[in-house]
Parts: sequence; C-alpha cells; structure tokens
Amino acid sequence: MPRPASETVRTLLVLAERYAAHERRSLDAVSGMILGKGGFFRGLTLGGDCKTATAERVIQWFVASWPDDLDWPQDITTTHRPQRALALPPLNPEFLSAVSHASFWKSGRRPKWWGDLEVREFLIRHCNQMSIPRAAAKGRALFGDRCPKKSAIHEFWSRISPTLGTPDEGSKEHRK
Repeated sequence: MPRPASETVRTLLVLAERYAAHERRSLDAVSGMILGKGGFFRGLTLGGDCKTATAERVIQWFVASWPDDLDWPQDITTTHRPQRALALPPLNPEFLSAVSHASFWKSGRRPKWWGDLEVREFLIRHCNQMSIPRAAAKGRALFGDRCPKKSAIHEFWSRISPTLGTPDEGSKEHRK
C-alpha cells in the first residue's frame, strides 16, 4: 500500500477502516454512505488525495456518526474526537407543545423544516447540548437534506434558548 498523501488522508483512512470493520461494511459502502459514491477511500489507499473541504466533510460525518460502542482511535487528535452525548431523558410533552406554538418568528411564518417533527425534536433536544457545527453534521447524517443548515440552526437556537434557559436549567426543568 502506498504511503498516504498527508496526515489528513491517514486520519481519513484510519477512521474509515475502523468504522467499516465495526459496521461490517466495505470501504466503498462507507464512502457511499458519506459522499453518495463509492471509491473515495479506495482512491486514498492507492495514494490519492482529496480537497480540504471534502476531508473536513468526511471527518465531520465520522464525528457525528461514530458509534457509541466503538472507541475513537487513540492516534487521531482530540480535536476530531467526538464528545459523548449526554443521555437526555425524553422531553416533556407539555413543553414540546408550548414550543410548537411559541412565536419565535415575528412574521409568524415557520421555516420549511418546522413541520418535520423528527428534525424539530432533534434540534430542540440538542439545543445547548452540542455545538452548531456538530448538530448540523449529526443532523445531516441522520436526516440528510431534511436537516437545516448551520445558519438556520443558529437562528432557531438563538430564538429558543431563552425559552429553554441555561443548559442546566433546561435539562432539569423541561426534560422530565
């Protein structure tokens, strides 16, 4: 096997190989899951390289999708290591109803994704629990194009945060 073109390519290959082995999938299948086409990791193993934006997108996908029962590779820097999500209890149904009818938007129009209950619950549940880029990456991994972009997540979270309170208050009061 040729030497990887860069440390970033080595990181991508280590993550892909560990993930593929754990999920019992081929590298081409993992490539298809992430980028919509197989062959990406095969090209890297043959000495190929990729654009920085592609590498960042792939790493974000791994961080958002990394299985809880699989340890993050020790030789991959901690800047890429996923944080274990807090085990949050179910959201209080009365609170979800109140949020659904709250007037976060002055125009009264809600965003396109608002009607997608899975996406809405995901965004409410993870507000103040993870970073916006991580939420966007995890949302894309879970919901694909149904998940809003980072700017929309930021706007929604900035509007809903006063309702949720601080992370500790929100966890105690609304997640019963």
